[in-house]
Amino acid sequence: MHEKRKFAKRLELATSSGLPHLEFVDLASDPHPKIRLKLAQRFDTPSDVLGLLWDDPAENVRVFVAKHPNALPETLALMAPDPSHRVATEVARRNETPFKALEIIADHKDERVRRTLTKNCKVPRYILMQLAEVDSPFTVIRKIFRRRDLPEELLLKLTKNANRHVRKKAYSRLKLTREHVERMACDECYFIRASAVENPLISDLTLQRLSNDRESFVRSHIASNPMVSMNLLNLLSHDTDYGPRKSAAQHPLATEEMLKRLSFDQSDFVRRTVAENERTPLDVLKKFVIDPSSYVRTNVASNKAVPTAWLKANFPEQFLSEHVSRILEFRDQPPSKHMIARDPLTSIKDLKALSMWQCDLDTLRKEPYTYTEELLLESAFRKEANILQSLMSNPALPPKILDQICCRLLESEKYDASQVYYLLSRAALHPASTPELTDLLLEYADKMSARSDEGDARIYFRGMPSEKSDPLRSSISQNPVTSPQNLRKLAENSSHRIRGFVARNPATPIDTLQKLAVDLEFYVKFKLVRREIIPPEIGQILLDDPIFAEMYQERLSGGYVLV
Repeated sequence: MHEKRKFAKRLELATSSGLPHLEFVDLASDPHPKIRLKLAQRFDTPSDVLGLLWDDPAENVRVFVAKHPNALPETLALMAPDPSHRVATEVARRNETPFKALEIIADHKDERVRRTLTKNCKVPRYILMQLAEVDSPFTVIRKIFRRRDLPEELLLKLTKNANRHVRKKAYSRLKLTREHVERMACDECYFIRASAVENPLISDLTLQRLSNDRESFVRSHIASNPMVSMNLLNLLSHDTDYGPRKSAAQHPLATEEMLKRLSFDQSDFVRRTVAENERTPLDVLKKFVIDPSSYVRTNVASNKAVPTAWLKANFPEQFLSEHVSRILEFRDQPPSKHMIARDPLTSIKDLKALSMWQCDLDTLRKEPYTYTEELLLESAFRKEANILQSLMSNPALPPKILDQICCRLLESEKYDASQVYYLLSRAALHPASTPELTDLLLEYADKMSARSDEGDARIYFRGMPSEKSDPLRSSISQNPVTSPQNLRKLAENSSHRIRGFVARNPATPIDTLQKLAVDLEFYVKFKLVRREIIPPEIGQILLDDPIFAEMYQERLSGGYVLV
């Protein structure tokens, strides 16, 4: 009983505030591991006391010593050879770890430790070269590729790796020269050779040599090369495998004689390619309308270069499947309203016509109205809402028409509030939106929130505004034209997602960013780190944060960045 009371008293002492330095030293030599663990978990534990705990018998104690922000580089260097992968992982993650200790960790037997080391932005190039040795597991090298500052020397070394996926990734990161392309063409992996033959830097002699490659995949990619010679293309159109013949039929240099010959091909994949080629002669396409393959007949019907009248006159009834008949029926029909609304080349006159209401919303002002009238108006409004949604997707929509659409939506606020709210959220993110429009939409959002709190039966959408599903405020907080006053207001919203959007908005004022930099939510500060431009004042606050300091330093150094 006496030992239990003594242990409880010392445990309480280890967690108490204002602990003298001598007590720290005394507790560091306590025989019970729980007391030493509490000591290592304290944020105010001195550096010299942590130095006494670096070789503690308890693994958890050593893990927290390696994590501790007060741990000196000398202490971290002593902990680098630790056999525990948990301790070594924490040492590898620290930017304060000396280079000599990082060299030791690079040879650690556990690949989880080496994967963590690749994320450290302070790792020098020679240690990265050490990690990229030929015998390194693919999981470690894959993490190396996530760094943005890989030197050319390292990438060239990785092109000689035994793993074909590593070599392909290394070649894709290199700034390729003709020498690199020629080396790729000699690789034992067929898809690396295929990437080489597609490159315009490859020589004609290499293409000629690889035209006899054992893999048809490589030969098909040669036929897809826009720089291939006509003689080589003609040779590949006689290939024994259907892949090169199919690629030859798709090539822009394919002649009419070649297409005519390939139209008799045994493979329906080749015939389908010839049928969809817009340069295929009509006399060749005429025999495709009775082709035994339905896919070939469908491709002929979908060929834009063939007149619809010619297709209807030459398609026999017994070969007209339901799918082909539907294609022929809709070929010459004018584009739908949705296609016109989304087209950036649509005239302003047509866009204005599409933005006008077609359903009689004035009936809504007659109260009471019958349930049947409400159902009919609901159906009509939803059809118009779909057209308006397509208009919102058009980047060429003028600001004047966008304002008119929003005004009409605000006038119909009594009806189908969730649909109106969603459409206004699309308008708030449109490139043509103005600061005045975002002010108006934020006022509307506040009014709808008040009506929702009052229990208005017509406001039947959820999550306003306490939950995260508030599309209108989210859109306004992301828009760079939103005024600073509204951004300050949105920065105090209860939703952490909206505060996160404000933190990443380039128009957010510096005083609001300073408040968001000390936000309690991880998501908000993470969005702050992801900003394109981080002011120095905000960077200093992030450097003082125990969690985001390392992430911000990685961002500054151009090293590993979380995506």
